[in-house]
Amino acid sequence: MQPIPKCKLTIKESEFFMGSLQEGDIIIGGIFTVNSNPVFRELFIKSGHKLNQQTFELHATMSLCLIGNFDCPYLQYYIHFLTFIFAIDEINSNPDILPNVTLGYHVLDSCVDVNKAIENIIKILSGFNSNIPNYSCRKYGQLAGIIGDLSSQTSLHIANILSIYRYPQVTTISYGATDPHLTNKHFYPSLFRTLPNDQIQAEAIVKLLKHFGWTWIGIITIDDENGEIQSRELKQIAVLNGICIEFSLNITPYVNFDQSRIKKNIKTLKSSTSNIIVVCGSVSAFSVFNMEKESEAMYGKTFVIPASWHIQFEIENQAAIILLNGSLVFRHPSKSIPSLQKYLEGVSVSSRPHDTLLEMIMAMKQQCLSSDDNMNKVMQLFLRDSLHNCSKDDLLTDLFTQQEYYTQRFQATYKVYKAVYAMVQSLHEMQSFLSSMNLEKYRHKLEHFLRKVHFKDPIGESTTFNENGEIMTVYEIKNYILIDDSIVTVVVGTFNPSAPDEGQLIILESDIMWKYSANKGDHPSSLLADRYRMSCNSSLRQCVPQARKGVSHGKGDRTSTSPCEQCRYLRVRSAVEHTVVRTLSSPAIRIQMTRLQTASSSIRVWDKGFFTNFTLN
Repeated sequence: MQPIPKCKLTIKESEFFMGSLQEGDIIIGGIFTVNSNPVFRELFIKSGHKLNQQTFELHATMSLCLIGNFDCPYLQYYIHFLTFIFAIDEINSNPDILPNVTLGYHVLDSCVDVNKAIENIIKILSGFNSNIPNYSCRKYGQLAGIIGDLSSQTSLHIANILSIYRYPQVTTISYGATDPHLTNKHFYPSLFRTLPNDQIQAEAIVKLLKHFGWTWIGIITIDDENGEIQSRELKQIAVLNGICIEFSLNITPYVNFDQSRIKKNIKTLKSSTSNIIVVCGSVSAFSVFNMEKESEAMYGKTFVIPASWHIQFEIENQAAIILLNGSLVFRHPSKSIPSLQKYLEGVSVSSRPHDTLLEMIMAMKQQCLSSDDNMNKVMQLFLRDSLHNCSKDDLLTDLFTQQEYYTQRFQATYKVYKAVYAMVQSLHEMQSFLSSMNLEKYRHKLEHFLRKVHFKDPIGESTTFNENGEIMTVYEIKNYILIDDSIVTVVVGTFNPSAPDEGQLIILESDIMWKYSANKGDHPSSLLADRYRMSCNSSLRQCVPQARKGVSHGKGDRTSTSPCEQCRYLRVRSAVEHTVVRTLSSPAIRIQMTRLQTASSSIRVWDKGFFTNFTLN
């Protein structure tokens, strides 16, 4: 007699299955962001689209996965999805890995939405189209673990659910789940990642700034999850290394309709004296456009850009290309996987007849009918045109440019590929060690084998996780150079977090072409304004003013204080936040206040996701 579940999670179901399923002896689950739905309602209301009730209900039926401009599914994200499937198929054809075992998969699209990610992870745990906690309706196969997701926010919620069941999770993205808080093994014991966290990248950027003597900088934060995390880490580490921050601005990653914010940013940028701007967040073509239109003052500044950068320079905005000339950009090294390239270049609807995501991509590109009536209604409402029948034989490589559907070298895609092999290699070693592959009995041991795994993947790269469950990578530092109205990239340095401290950063200064510099190697200067003549004393964690004669500042307004006061404020706040974050790992979640020597009477402390004001006696 089948047990009757005592609770069932009721979630609005999507009639359109956005994923792929293959049966096997062992199932590997996948949560991938392919579609996205950022600020859908606000974006379309502000852009003049009429969002009537029928439109919004249809959109909800599509599981919050479509936006009306049809820029998604983002093809590079879909390549992540395909790579997951390709890697499992490749392993199934290799008799030396998990012999006599067939791998299957159950992979779904999270649409970078927390609610959708939770729905899908429970669906994978419960079995196809079931949302029943603590029960599995899966008829065949044993679930080994989950690979995904793109976003730190969705990955955090996935990890919370998986930790209840002790399923190992591997996050497989380059510019997504990089939140340093996810390294806390007390809260996320089964979370592994195939890339470093944002604290590592912040340390790399600060070392670069110190190398060139840039102690006076501005920060532009893309107003998204990555931007907030990266900005927080950068500020904490920068002020502890004698680098003062003149300004910190937020810029939306989408079309900016907020005129008051634009005017405020322009005013700040025009009055700024720092020549170096560090960008935080997932930089997109929209965000670069917003940066370019908000102030001509930025044309004279040099940008330092994180590895979360994703923009093609084949954009038509020539002003944005000029803006980024001379920038230094951190990137994860790209890898060539010939077998994957051949596979991706043969993808069509006829080659993957049950791939609903592929069908959606082709329907959007060709503005043609899909097999789902609800999706057709949504497309007709936004396109305001009739749809024709789709061709199933067109290859993706025929419909999209090489920049849109890039199949030759891989960065984030390679991390997906590496994640699948790490999971399966751990299963293989567990199979060799244990008497059976009864995952219901031994699943909890897979976490142990993942921590100890050490192997070379099919392209010869060594794979092992560190004590934080992360695979360290060497960052490339590239120089963007404007030549003949287009950007070319040149590798001018590296940062290796695994190397000794003095050898982590390598810079080839003679190879760098700076903005408005006639000679290579003549790097720009960005020092604190002479009229303040102060120095930041990192050992005392406070700013030491040497002379401020004739300088007048308003009272009670943090933005009007001198750079020295801003630096002191940031140093003290950073030190307290650092203490708080470290003590959050204790089971009691206590906040320990460190008594700090400061002239300030109060301070803001980060506690449980919020800043709280404390008085220092």
